[in-house]
Amino acid sequence: MRLFVAIDLPALVVRSLSEIRGELEPHTSKLRWVRPESIHLTLKFLGEVSPPRLGAIEDSLARIRGAAFKVSISGVGFFPNNRAPRVLWAGVASEALGHLAGEVDAQMIALDVPPQRRKFTPHLTLARSRGDGRMNPDLVQAVERFRNSDFGEFTANRFHLYESRLDPSGAIYKKLGAYPLE
Repeated sequence: MRLFVAIDLPALVVRSLSEIRGELEPHTSKLRWVRPESIHLTLKFLGEVSPPRLGAIEDSLARIRGAAFKVSISGVGFFPNNRAPRVLWAGVASEALGHLAGEVDAQMIALDVPPQRRKFTPHLTLARSRGDGRMNPDLVQAVERFRNSDFGEFTANRFHLYESRLDPSGAIYKKLGAYPLE
């Protein structure tokens, strides 16, 4: 099983993010866009996990306690940078988000799931490059219009455990559990 832990986005934020796709899509054919219903805020990617370990993971996630918190979505950019763009992302801001990601990571480390290798950088993946990885320079210029756009704010009051199945049309996600924040 390929698993990850994430926060879902409200429909209003997803709709707001989807609107920029229509404006950016004509600038490139080298992007694989994330389906709007699949956009999520990843807290931790667990990777391949054997099914017998699922119960322990669910129990560990259920032990996480925390208060609900505000999340703001604004701006867009590229990973690793504008000169070699491979991922188009929307920015995420929240003071409490890093703490929750750290709690998830700590619970998973206790179960021998490897820790995050990189510093937690919250973002929403909107599209990935395909082929040689080079994006049209016109796209990079078009994205500049949205660099400071506000896509909405919401209260994160739960997080989820997901299974991800890879498919030629893109990943298919199945929600396995929901964990409330008070």
